[in-house]
Amino acid sequence: MKIKLLSVIGLMLFCISVNAQRYKTSGQLLKTIDERYITAEAQYKVMMKQLGPTQFPKSFDAKSGKSDNSDSGWWCSGFYPGTLLNLYEETKDRSLLTEANRILGVLAKEQYNKTTHDLGFMMYCSFGNALKIDPKPEYKQILINSAKSLASRFDPKVGCIKSWDSKKKDFLVIIDNMMNLELLFWATRETGDSSYYKIAVTHANTTMKNHFRPDYSSYHVINYNPETGAVQKKQTAQGYADESAWARGQAWGLYGYTVMYRETKDKKYLDQANHIASFILNHPNTPKDKIPYWDFSAPNIPAALRDASAGSVMASALMELCAYADEKAGSLYFKTAEKIIKSLSAAPYQSLPGTNGGFILQHSVGHIPQNTEVDAPLTYADYYYVEAMKRYENINSFKPGEIWPDNNGVHINAHGGGILFDKGLYYWYGEHKVASGLGNTAQVGVHVYTSKDLINWKDAGIALPISSDPKSDITKGCILERPKVVYNKQTKKYVMWFHLELAGKGYAAARAGVATSDRAEGPYTFINSYRPNPGKLPYYAPGTNPKDQVNCATATTEADKDFCRDLPGGQMARDMTVFVDDDGKAYHVFSSEENLTLQLAELTPDYTGHTGKFIRIYVGEQTEAPALFKRNGIYYMIGSECTGWAPNEARWFTATSIWGPWTFHGNPCRGFNAKKTFGGQSTHVLPVAGKNDAFIFMADKWVPKNAIDGRYIWLPIEFNGDDITINWAREWSLNVFDTAKK
Repeated sequence: MKIKLLSVIGLMLFCISVNAQRYKTSGQLLKTIDERYITAEAQYKVMMKQLGPTQFPKSFDAKSGKSDNSDSGWWCSGFYPGTLLNLYEETKDRSLLTEANRILGVLAKEQYNKTTHDLGFMMYCSFGNALKIDPKPEYKQILINSAKSLASRFDPKVGCIKSWDSKKKDFLVIIDNMMNLELLFWATRETGDSSYYKIAVTHANTTMKNHFRPDYSSYHVINYNPETGAVQKKQTAQGYADESAWARGQAWGLYGYTVMYRETKDKKYLDQANHIASFILNHPNTPKDKIPYWDFSAPNIPAALRDASAGSVMASALMELCAYADEKAGSLYFKTAEKIIKSLSAAPYQSLPGTNGGFILQHSVGHIPQNTEVDAPLTYADYYYVEAMKRYENINSFKPGEIWPDNNGVHINAHGGGILFDKGLYYWYGEHKVASGLGNTAQVGVHVYTSKDLINWKDAGIALPISSDPKSDITKGCILERPKVVYNKQTKKYVMWFHLELAGKGYAAARAGVATSDRAEGPYTFINSYRPNPGKLPYYAPGTNPKDQVNCATATTEADKDFCRDLPGGQMARDMTVFVDDDGKAYHVFSSEENLTLQLAELTPDYTGHTGKFIRIYVGEQTEAPALFKRNGIYYMIGSECTGWAPNEARWFTATSIWGPWTFHGNPCRGFNAKKTFGGQSTHVLPVAGKNDAFIFMADKWVPKNAIDGRYIWLPIEFNGDDITINWAREWSLNVFDTAKK
């Protein structure tokens, strides 16, 4: 079944309940984490040498000194490549990436494996990470095929995905299966097929109904009647007893329902995750170091074995759950995860260098009732430990292209925006979008948010509302794009410029609109809209060759013809930005001449009009989405090609004078999807207050069919002399600017 993802995405965007508080990380733990990445890298290089060409690590027997390995069909096969990829992302050691790519080639055939429920573990922990960290075109189809194989095990009569194949009269479902649902949610987002989403939700609901006891501890296995869906038996196969609380089972449930909330924003899943967390954290048998005993009901506590794998999964889950919970619970989750990571990063859980078969962690428990992998290293302990460290390190990070909740838990609605820093606050102005294609027109106005740290944003309301007057230029249904605000020190006014198209006229008007306010957050009063500089010819520096100047009597190029056509009534003004120079003069930069040419025009001293002095930049080469900034006396401008809503290659220019000449330098973007500007389009470059040489490239990822789902891509600009690059990063923090200085 196909769906328009509007219902799913709308739920995500309007019903997010996210705690936007910023958690204070420990500098010492961050240092330790950096050290652990290095030691983990060394350990996995040891592990590599012990594997045959088609082998995957499972565990290591310290007594015999031998590794226990598997083929690609074992449920843990995805953790080894996943850990390699996550470590590569941190250390940039390409030998890890080379080994990950090699072993992914061995694993790929499991996309068609319909005999296991563990395809989330096997394929999403591996190829899912690969798609994010080192994407290749074939990875998407591999994951889609994996989701199809996983979905084939769903039985609507039971309402679950079958876990273990057994007797015909049995339908066995284990709590571990909650961890495989993330793959199905990904498949719905990628394909638009809602059947994957519905299977995941149905499975989670059935599991929530039947797996959990009144205290929110979980059974391990539920045996359903395949004909009626009735529960036949409840068991805990890998725990101490059927009625005991097997530690890793509780961890799987905690992680699984946290993911369920992330993917659906249904509060019942958040409640369930909170209940499970409460059981774990308030249990009298939870140790001080927070690494759980292998079973909360083990008979020989405190002499019972600990399970580092359960601790790793819990830490990673809590690092995510703390962002969704209320302030009190969120703080507890964060501090608990922090404690677990500290514990796992030290003796006795850390392996000594070169030992333990190359595994990072010691002292996990696989299956005590079967006497397998008892007090041993496990690949999934390593995987979730590394994931937990990364989540801790990036708790206050930018995540380009992801949902970005404001203080109310609602995705920030400030598209095509710009940032003003004023009196210690950042103000983010942007287009307020609504759902569906209707959101490409102005239905509300210009939204504004405030922040002290650029991570956490407070909704400050509508800075410039659209007019209820159908005769107004900014009446409902007009197109109001790329609002930018600057402060005029002389008039003490905040001045907003934007690209305006009249309601019902498509993109024919091509006007610049201006509004002012006495306060940064508004409300702003609309002044007027018009096409700039009617009857004015461009400024040319003395000595400019007449052949390089526009001559309307002999115009032959399309750009010159469009310029001359519009000369009497003013130049077209579409995608735009505003820039204030060091001397207080302001400039309006906009796409003109049917988007063939950029024009840079001087504004009047009050910033509300044009002086008539302007230049043309990169004439006839179709540049839009300009973003201008200045560094060390050099003017920089980043823009894009012109391909409608579709992403394209970015381009950048420099000049030593605002009046040019401007030099074209090509594409500054590097890394994943760089030729498409990472899926976005430039909108602004933000100088970070209080940090030298720190500039953030801001881009929008447009979704024209459902405009409200547009995402934001913020990335640090890197300098090599006077050259710039913008490197893709899945997550990053403002600390990169401090690191760059060292």
